Amino acid sequence: MLEISSNFLHPKFQRSSAVRVMEYSQSKYEGTTEFGRFHGKGVLHLPDGYRYEGEFQNGEFHGRGTLFFPEGKLEGEWACGKQVEGTFTFSDGLEYAPTGWMYCTDANRQYYSESVSPWGILPTGELNYFDTGVNRVVPLGSYDAGNGIYTPSTGLVSAYNNPSETREPTEQEKEWIMKRAPKATTKDMSIH
Repeated sequence: MLEISSNFLHPKFQRSSAVRVMEYSQSKYEGTTEFGRFHGKGVLHLPDGYRYEGEFQNGEFHGRGTLFFPEGKLEGEWACGKQVEGTFTFSDGLEYAPTGWMYCTDANRQYYSESVSPWGILPTGELNYFDTGVNRVVPLGSYDAGNGIYTPSTGLVSAYNNPSETREPTEQEKEWIMKRAPKATTKDMSIH
């Protein structure tokens, strides 16, 4: 029987622990490798700001791991790069469930804090419209699109904190906003 010691193998084929930056994708990996691929535990930082922390096998997500997004995180089990089970938790701590949402829906999360409060909706005082704590003023005739203010006359969505930062929504998004988003109908709507 032939035995090959680890000293015989070329260094790139041995197990190692390192920080690597991929030139083409600008992703950054911190963790162990085997045969030049992600293997074992590690953290992969993607150029769009997302990151995966967990287990890898042969360069793919494999085992327990968590994908982190600005909107929340996806914790789960992976097999050969594909998610086989998992749970998405929004950035405000609400766990996604496909059914049983009562009045708090993924399209309108404005009452989330009341849905988890043991006291329900409080009878007096200032109302909470969103759990982010961001104060928003929606001008008369405009819509709170959830990620900015949609103004039908311009057809643009502007950022809450910077009205000069705009984007053009798709036709499908415009339809959704006009049908479901809160609209300031009588005066500027102040949302806290």
